[in-house]
Amino acid sequence: MPVAYTSYVCRLCHEQGSAVFETHWPSRYDTLEFNQVRLEFNYDPLEARYRGLFVLTDTSRTYPCNTWNICNPFFKTERMASKSATDILGYLQRATKAIFEPNIIHRNTDIILDFDAPLPVVAEDLRRLEYILKGSNG
Repeated sequence: MPVAYTSYVCRLCHEQGSAVFETHWPSRYDTLEFNQVRLEFNYDPLEARYRGLFVLTDTSRTYPCNTWNICNPFFKTERMASKSATDILGYLQRATKAIFEPNIIHRNTDIILDFDAPLPVVAEDLRRLEYILKGSNG
């Protein structure tokens, strides 16, 4: 995957530079069954490539599933990549088709409440939100 970046010229020193940003995409757009996250990390700006790769696989799913690919220039260590990949795989395994929308980076703690949804769906979303918020008051 080529590195996604934006070029610019610094107003102060007039040097050319670039800003690299996170990209993500599924291997296939036809299924929500995810069992693997591939996260590239430790971006090297001099060589314009990622030096690290962390792959997390859910081995409990033995049938063919989808893979979510991520290139994140902000993660520098395998520990950071491992934590994020674990959260992302958990999120993907309960996600909806909204994850296929372009240019949206979803986070594990994102919950969008749709009050037009059927009452059992709203109730389940509220329970999940309550569970997440209980863990945040340290």
